[in-house]
Amino acid sequence: MKRIAFMGRRTLRRILSALMGAAAFLFGSCSVERSSGLVEYGPGPVPEYGAPMPYEYISGTVTGNEKPIPGIYVSARDIEEAGSVYDYTHTDEDGVYHLYPYGNGSYTVRFVDVDGPLNGEFKSKSAEWNSGDGPLNVALEPKKPTKQQTE
Repeated sequence: MKRIAFMGRRTLRRILSALMGAAAFLFGSCSVERSSGLVEYGPGPVPEYGAPMPYEYISGTVTGNEKPIPGIYVSARDIEEAGSVYDYTHTDEDGVYHLYPYGNGSYTVRFVDVDGPLNGEFKSKSAEWNSGDGPLNVALEPKKPTKQQTE
């Protein structure tokens, strides 16, 4: 009789140990919101690895003929380091773009129509953007049809 009671307690201890271990595993990886507003996972601070997030953010809308233009190639180059493209993207269906360039805060932003006649043909344009400026909204001029296109 005592042997059965001893085996029952041993089994009960094993079950409780497994449940406690599972609880520590599950609750040890819960998210914690820090005072900075960031959510961190795990029991403590997590070191950051990789490239730091860029500190510049350039956005805006590209229009032509008073309508948004999708598919425009947009690139940002540092003004002081000519030739280095720091970020590029294409406009979405609403003509909106977002760039996150690295550099010293002064950029030449270039807008190029790369999709051909799909969304209309427009002339390329460049604009300067400095750190702290707001959205960079651009209106592109349509290309004039050539003699072959009018015939």
